[in-house]
Amino acid sequence: MKLRIYKILLLCFFLPRLALADNISFSGSAPAEVLAGQQFRLVYTVNAEAENFTAPEIKGFAILAGPTQSSSSSIQIINNQVSRSFSYTFTYTLVAQQEGTFTIPPARLSAGGKQYSSNAVTIKVRPATSPPPGTTAPKDQQAPGTISSKDVFLRATVDKTNPYQGEQIIVTYRLYTRIPVSNYHIEQAPSTTGFWSEELSRDRTRLLQYTDVVDGQQYTVAELRKVALFPQRSGTLRIEPLEVEIVARVQQQQQRRRTGDPFFDNFFDDPFFGRRTQNVQHTLRSNALNINVKPLPVQNRPAQFSGAVGDFKISATVDKTEPAANDPINLKVVISGKGNIRLIDKLNFQFPPSFEVYDPKISTDVQVTPTGVSGTRTLEYLIIPRSAGNFSIKPAAFSYFHPIREQYITMNTPEFNFSIVRGEGMDMATGIAAGDQQAIQYIASDIRFIRQGPFRLQTIGSYFFGSVKFYALYLSPLVFFGLFVALLQNHIKNNTDIARVKIRRATRIARKRLKQADEFLKLRMDEKFFNELSQALWGYLSDKFNLPLAELSLETVRSRLENRSVNTEIINDFIGVLEQCEFARFAPGEKSQTMDELYQRALALITRIEKELK
Repeated sequence: MKLRIYKILLLCFFLPRLALADNISFSGSAPAEVLAGQQFRLVYTVNAEAENFTAPEIKGFAILAGPTQSSSSSIQIINNQVSRSFSYTFTYTLVAQQEGTFTIPPARLSAGGKQYSSNAVTIKVRPATSPPPGTTAPKDQQAPGTISSKDVFLRATVDKTNPYQGEQIIVTYRLYTRIPVSNYHIEQAPSTTGFWSEELSRDRTRLLQYTDVVDGQQYTVAELRKVALFPQRSGTLRIEPLEVEIVARVQQQQQRRRTGDPFFDNFFDDPFFGRRTQNVQHTLRSNALNINVKPLPVQNRPAQFSGAVGDFKISATVDKTEPAANDPINLKVVISGKGNIRLIDKLNFQFPPSFEVYDPKISTDVQVTPTGVSGTRTLEYLIIPRSAGNFSIKPAAFSYFHPIREQYITMNTPEFNFSIVRGEGMDMATGIAAGDQQAIQYIASDIRFIRQGPFRLQTIGSYFFGSVKFYALYLSPLVFFGLFVALLQNHIKNNTDIARVKIRRATRIARKRLKQADEFLKLRMDEKFFNELSQALWGYLSDKFNLPLAELSLETVRSRLENRSVNTEIINDFIGVLEQCEFARFAPGEKSQTMDELYQRALALITRIEKELK
């Protein structure tokens, strides 16, 4: 027996393959009829070693996986005669998308040095409600290399489906899988119209995982996303499904022909042989959730209730109770608890009239945990007492709705009493600091100061209407409008003359380029400095005399400047700077002193020429 196995193994791995070039067949097969939405396999088989497989154009079907390639071989020994056969398959996993009859064109490949084409495959897709005649709908069957809804699915759950308006609910999206999932990506976050949301699972690199049993099957469960939602209105609100793209590793069982030898077949039927894995992309969609939001009770609703729902505590403190007048007092209110903490508004304190109060500084510290949203809301009031005396701030009420108790709860801040003493420089009679008369603010309307500033008397019977000032103001808009029209026309006329525009802007553009040259000078970038300086000088002359740069030369420069009666010394100096720029660009040695000197000379020359040309 051992000798026989040894011979078989030698034949499998060392004998040359027997090419069946004369009897090569290449065919495609698939179910003749399928249901809309049903998954099935399209298989192309060739009985020889093949290469250069060219897939057909598949229309009317969605490709879930493929083409996956597998091979099998068999050896028969009859009367000491060995024969061997090969089979290569290319498999697609498809799903029918619409009803009708579809023909998939032939596929092509190379085998034995020749090109072969398969047959065309015709598939009839029936409605999903009516199975094909003479068949029954398969139960719990799945094509190899595909993912079924029982292998992996996404489920959305909510801890409360009938909350109060403003009450916190937690939605959890869990991935249930029986196959390895190597990666996932949230394709589309669900729409939460009507909710204020707070993400709870912010670290998505560390997912909470555990096992659970569903319908008698054990699954590995991963919590992909957890979010706290606060409904902002009553009624039925819908949370749309979450879409997740996953990459799963699916095992495939390769088909092998039987040899007839029980020992040989049992040996190679072990799962170690003929099985491999494949990465398959798959889109999961969770279920939608309908939330029935109850309105907050109207009965016994406090007047100061502003929409806070949850479970809260309140505390209030002041930093001093016996300050001097005009010294600031800080009143700090801290509201902490669990619920819609961000929606808590400022409290309605009743401050004494002589207290100057600024709008509170509001800060929120939100704590996000898997159990929900909690935190603190801090309100800091800056108070400045303007008068000496004894004053008090009455308690302020804070009301919220407790969803578990289903009742409104009101809490009050303590009463704060102050003994304000006179500050330095206070006026004894008025109690107002004499050194800051401009900062006086009227506290009440029972006392008014007599007007003490200068005033002007007007002669009885004199009126503004018909006076000189009246007509001057009456006609001034027309005068200003006429002046505006004249200036606008002059501006349009000047801008239409391109030559005049270039002449007018020549100095400004030259100075702009000299400024850039100065930047290169500071950086000691000599080549860029000389280039920018040369362009500034040549560009100035080109714009000033309305000549193209190609027509400018040293002779042209001299001739144009002499025609405009420019001083000969200035002309010679200007031409000298141009020549030195060209020479310094290519001359070796230290150029720092030359660069500084040329820059100052160029700046002065443009100013002098501009004065000569005016």
